[in-house]
Amino acid sequence: MKKFSILYLMIMLFCCCVSLPSSAMENSSTDQQTPAINFVATPPLSTEGVSSSQEVSVGSGVIFQPRVWTGAMNLKHDVLHTTTRTAPDGKQTTSFGKINFESTMPILGVGATLVYKRFFLDGYVQKTSTGENKTTETYDVASTTNKLTATTDTDYEIEREDYSASLGYKVTDGLVIFGGYRSGQTSYDSTAVFSYATESIPKTPYGEPQFNSRGFKAQGPFVGLSYSYPVSERGQLGFNVGYAKLDGEYTQTGTPTVSNSTSGLTYGINWRGKLYKNLSYGLSLDKYDYKFSELNYTDTVLDGSSTTAHTISLKDEILTFKFTLSYTF
Repeated sequence: MKKFSILYLMIMLFCCCVSLPSSAMENSSTDQQTPAINFVATPPLSTEGVSSSQEVSVGSGVIFQPRVWTGAMNLKHDVLHTTTRTAPDGKQTTSFGKINFESTMPILGVGATLVYKRFFLDGYVQKTSTGENKTTETYDVASTTNKLTATTDTDYEIEREDYSASLGYKVTDGLVIFGGYRSGQTSYDSTAVFSYATESIPKTPYGEPQFNSRGFKAQGPFVGLSYSYPVSERGQLGFNVGYAKLDGEYTQTGTPTVSNSTSGLTYGINWRGKLYKNLSYGLSLDKYDYKFSELNYTDTVLDGSSTTAHTISLKDEILTFKFTLSYTF
């Protein structure tokens, strides 16, 4: 990810230092139908959004701007599953299970913005390709004869998709306030292979591989603001921050769906520039992380002799880089 961030900064520096083609600059100064570089907004949780919108001037009528983008998403997903079993005599035993993986996946997204005077309406959808990750956990198991080591190798296949709709208002030339609704889901399938080894026996698989399918969906309203300013005729630099209140649902094969809510901040930075006439480009970097706790459910054995309480804590941390192309009608 360090190389990824450095590459992004180098691209931004290049865009700031290289001027637009003279033909594009001449057209923008002579064609009264071509919008000036005066971007409307940057929505929360995704700076590729309305930051790509352009407005001729207040009261200029309706502007429609579709856009498409590609890039990469780095996703870190952590789950802590605490299991507490209560026996008929009241004694409790607690165990812990963890899921930790990280994957960087290509993304593709489409969106559109409708602008009228100082107001805008925006919507988008983006989806990653399937990412992969492999984790290995090794445990030392007590043995009276020799040292016994148990190992779990888990392969993950991961996907992420996001949707958003927002409504905003341009307070000043640089400041925009907005609010809306978003939904995002992380889905992953896992295959776990168990093996053992001793001082005299090499690593040997045992039992059948275990397959599991899990998903975590977070959705809810958000509000935020963005600020942007022109660096020169080359383009405009923008920043945004948003606050979201999200309801989360965690699903896993063979267990009940559990839910809870949380809140948190998201923030981003973007660079917007003009390529030719009504065609513009954008570079953006967005980050957010949300933590959900107290996702609870309880199992009871058939004869009612014991109960098992499950508590799940979960965190999604996402860093996204995008290159966007927008066209203004």
